Amino acid sequence: MAHALGSYHEQNRPDRNEYITLLYQNIVPQQLMNFIIKPYNPFGILSYYNYGSIMHYEDDDFAKSPGLKTFIAKRPYYEKTMGQTNALSFYDLLPINYFYCHNKCAGAWTASKCKYGGYNDPNNCSKCKCPDAFGGENCTGIRASRPLPTSCGEQLLTAIEDYRTLRSPGYSSEGYGRGSECSWIIKVSMLTLISLFETAVKFKKNNC
Repeated sequence: MAHALGSYHEQNRPDRNEYITLLYQNIVPQQLMNFIIKPYNPFGILSYYNYGSIMHYEDDDFAKSPGLKTFIAKRPYYEKTMGQTNALSFYDLLPINYFYCHNKCAGAWTASKCKYGGYNDPNNCSKCKCPDAFGGENCTGIRASRPLPTSCGEQLLTAIEDYRTLRSPGYSSEGYGRGSECSWIIKVSMLTLISLFETAVKFKKNNC
């Protein structure tokens, strides 16, 4: 569907080399055409390089043998984000909605009430399309957990100097069921880095 609307794969973008490094020696030679850079970006400046795009290959696609990577992220913390196939991400839909629907809501892109990069929903101009994890009337709230509002525990956290444990009451030994969603917002001071250590939860491909 995204191809039909004008999108192409992220690793074909003209700015691709700023975000990933191709490992040509690991790619099946007959598949190199899948990594050819396109000469232009059809959606212009609103289309950010999106490691979490449904249009981004996984880092071992078209490898000569299992276990080899065909490219790596220049920002290592996005390594596990690439290759998700669950759904179109917020940044997949943003440029498409702008390209086809930017005239539907007055001021939707220049004077929108929607915060954190959100924009007016072309199907209901009084509501916002919010980035992942955000929700509410103007994207300043946290997206509700699924299947229950209490599934993910406390969702607004503040980072401190000591390590804290992020607990998710809805997580069991079987993991989360299909359709479950947890969002957490961790607030930090300026110029602060967050260290996350995975202990009991197995993360799949995601849009972090």
